[in-house]
Amino acid sequence: MIDRGEVLEVNDKYLAIRVNKNISCGSCHKCGEGTNGSYILKTNNPGDVNVGDFVEINISEGKVIQYAFLLYGLPLLSLLAGFIVGNIIKLPLKQELTSLFTGIIFMSVSILFLKYLYKKRENTLFPQNVKKIGRNSILIGKDPVCGMDVSLANSTDKLFYNGRTYVFCSSQCRDLFQKNPEVYLK
Repeated sequence: MIDRGEVLEVNDKYLAIRVNKNISCGSCHKCGEGTNGSYILKTNNPGDVNVGDFVEINISEGKVIQYAFLLYGLPLLSLLAGFIVGNIIKLPLKQELTSLFTGIIFMSVSILFLKYLYKKRENTLFPQNVKKIGRNSILIGKDPVCGMDVSLANSTDKLFYNGRTYVFCSSQCRDLFQKNPEVYLK
């Protein structure tokens, strides 16, 4: 998964990058990460970027799946393990209450463990490949369909319409634009 964005903050350990959501992200805003189609990503600092630079971030899809399991699967598995342990141990409470309490305790411990890992990693989700692509917004075009920032130099999905070249994040956006360009130019 490749995203592009602008560096907002730089320190010795991490970068804060404003990234426009891509078309695969959708537009439901259920995640609460900004209604303007962008979010802030913190990642490791490669050392050669400054505030205002535009960067390309390559996030391994395997890492996304791995961390999704950690964030969602680990607490769920801990809850189930707590239920099982609660059924095995004998306390003076009802068996159902014992299972419920141990399940909640196990899940809470796993969530605290995930928070500890997050802080230990300096508030970055996981390391990504960050490559500087430019300093100037002239190097970035906006996809008229989804609004994503697109590198003018690297985009393979371009279309010439009404005397102007438009760049797109994907062939799907290009095809949608090509079918009815006036809808996206308003």
